[in-house]
Amino acid sequence: MIDIENKIVDILDNALPGVYVTTSYRLVEKDFPALQVHYTYTGDLSKTFDNQLDPHHGRVMVQTDAYSLDRDEAKRINAAVVDQMHQEKFTCTESRELSGFYNDLFRFTSRFTAIVGEGETDEETTTYRMYRR
Repeated sequence: MIDIENKIVDILDNALPGVYVTTSYRLVEKDFPALQVHYTYTGDLSKTFDNQLDPHHGRVMVQTDAYSLDRDEAKRINAAVVDQMHQEKFTCTESRELSGFYNDLFRFTSRFTAIVGEGETDEETTTYRMYRR
């Protein structure tokens, strides 16, 4: 399994100064504005298995939820996320406001997919490449 969750969180955290970026499901008012990141590895690409049946590419899905007490701010955060994820070669499959979430809290949700492949590996780290799907 190719796991790039931390890389995605770091990329979005650096792209959104002043926004609390987390993978936690627990948010409190002091955290807003906030961005929740949900990462799902949806499977290996069997076409890219090697002789030992190790996968070298996989499909991933990322869902982001932008929260704010101000609707325009939540919308701006979501737009910045969509732009950043496009730069990272993800395809946006859905982006919408979820109305009626809470009276004074606004939420915009986006979903992205990509094919992820192993890049270069050294003794300490492995880099990954994203391919637009």
